[in-house]
Amino acid sequence: MCRTTKNIKNAIVCFLIVFLFFANGCNKSPDVVKAVKNLYSGYSTFSGEDVVNCVIEIPAGDNEKWEVNPKSGNLERDFRNGKPRVIKYALAYPFNYGMIPQTRSGDGDPVDIVVLGKRLERASVQKVRVLGFLQLIDKGAVDYKILAVPIGDHIFNGISTLQELESRYPQALEMVKIWFRNYKSASANVVVGDFSEKDKALEFVKQAHECALIKERGIVEN
Repeated sequence: MCRTTKNIKNAIVCFLIVFLFFANGCNKSPDVVKAVKNLYSGYSTFSGEDVVNCVIEIPAGDNEKWEVNPKSGNLERDFRNGKPRVIKYALAYPFNYGMIPQTRSGDGDPVDIVVLGKRLERASVQKVRVLGFLQLIDKGAVDYKILAVPIGDHIFNGISTLQELESRYPQALEMVKIWFRNYKSASANVVVGDFSEKDKALEFVKQAHECALIKERGIVEN
């Protein structure tokens, strides 16, 4: 009787292991996070006067490059020459990095966003307060990174401008600039400019949202 009970328990355990293995294999890929709702078009750009939605592509502390695919709406690992892209700088991303839904910047990609604070889950959609943006020149092209802080994170309570951030956390802005200046190889020649204020950043996001709508509707401006 005891032996029979033990055999039944072993069979149940084996069944559960096999079931979980195939269930995970059917629904997940190590290179794709399939979203329940399209991460690009399924969420609005703005969630308040100075608050936007953003999708976390690379959590703080990670060095793997992931990007939202606007067509599929899934989050996919980024490849180059058949190999996963990995940041080889000594420091992994010291902040959360992602994109703003329903936006289109000058390079045709969604607007990039830097979210300070604690590590946020990959593929999660967060409401964040825009503080400003950082201008970079990468390979001769101008690139902008929106800077934001999470809504509801107590360490950022009362912070809504770059000045307030710098006053409470000195050198936080400089840390962001140093990382972008050095995370690629020395030969990359990334030129890091200055931060611009909230109003300019919000206007940039609005224009990027309008560009995305024009692209989606197939409207060609004269």
